[in-house]
Amino acid sequence: GSCIGSGGAADADAAAGDAAVNSAVEPPLPIHLSLAVWPRPSGFSVILRRQGLHWRRLGLSVALRQDKRCILIAAVHEAGLAAEWNLQNNQFCLCSGDRVLAVNEVQGDVFRMYALVQATSLGGVLRLHVEPPPRAVVP
Repeated sequence: GSCIGSGGAADADAAAGDAAVNSAVEPPLPIHLSLAVWPRPSGFSVILRRQGLHWRRLGLSVALRQDKRCILIAAVHEAGLAAEWNLQNNQFCLCSGDRVLAVNEVQGDVFRMYALVQATSLGGVLRLHVEPPPRAVVP
């Protein structure tokens, strides 16, 4: 239920330098890692534009849940518009378990939402209203 943010290029360069030093030193020196964790928002919008190399592919495996009136995201694949969105919007990532409650202005009818996704062609825009699953309560 939480997002984990990674550092920028400078952190990657520092980690690569630490790894190079550690490979030359016995025993290895400790590697310092910075980690930021923040709770996911209760709901957010995702805008996917059907353009670029992966315009035909969202890169999502989904389950249509008419009983819950949502499209359930089962998996986010490495290639596709969803993965591109995630790279640019790390606070609003699409994740397995997220529920799509609306596509553009269509909500409540899962089959119409799915049909709209399938019918959107090159140059089209999909506005998804996404709700992450509730967090498990840890005592």
